Amino acid sequence: MLYTSCYPCMMCHAAIHWARIGRVFYGNSALDAQGIGFDDVAIWDDLLKPSEGRLVQYSSLCAEEAKVTFQKWEENLAFERY
Repeated sequence: MLYTSCYPCMMCHAAIHWARIGRVFYGNSALDAQGIGFDDVAIWDDLLKPSEGRLVQYSSLCAEEAKVTFQKWEENLAFERY
């Protein structure tokens, strides 16, 4: 369980999933947060646009070389898999 002062932003929401927290109790709503300047709506809108129209541009770089790091991670048996 997690207790928080406000409904989680997207970054916190992802961390909640990765931490496998099954229940979240929050005080303020996302609309309350929007009222004081923490507006996730712009982020959601940006994510839903086609990639060429987004505010933040993403470009793949060294994809083949990067795969080596994932292969090494996959070969490591010292961690618990999801």
